Amino acid sequence: CVTWVRRAARAMAASFSLRASRRSLGRQSDIQPASAQLAMSRASRLASALRVAAGVVWKDGSILLARRSGDDPLSGCWEFPGGRIEPGETPEACLGRELLEELGIRVRVGRLLDTVCHEYPEKRVELIFIEADYDGGSISLKAHDDVAWVAPGDLPKYGLAPADGVFARRHFPCA
Repeated sequence: CVTWVRRAARAMAASFSLRASRRSLGRQSDIQPASAQLAMSRASRLASALRVAAGVVWKDGSILLARRSGDDPLSGCWEFPGGRIEPGETPEACLGRELLEELGIRVRVGRLLDTVCHEYPEKRVELIFIEADYDGGSISLKAHDDVAWVAPGDLPKYGLAPADGVFARRHFPCA
């Protein structure tokens, strides 16, 4: 995400300097090159991305997956559980809070594994995947309708949400 924003900013700066040089030559052209328009559009979309912490929660060699419920466009899809990062909150703090609120479990939060930026038709998300170890609590379903402890090799048997699928293919290539 950061790389795309930097590229878009450079493209916008180049576009503005191109227009400024045209004006200084007496040509009042406000036409932007198509590449600059695309870069600005992508930069504004990424700047408004929903930031989400997603937990790769381990217990006895298996990973916790949760199936989304409700009328969400992704309902029925399996995901690495987590939630929206609040302003001023770290991804790690968010993960611990969301897993306790949504599933009633405690985790020992570990290291950052990866970040996946994905554009859904209705929103853009930046998923920050964090490793964690299950540390107790009885699973209770609030935002999901099912959970499963899954061996990494069995991940393809579950219909993962698109961004979660990108992560799974990157980190569990045999899956």
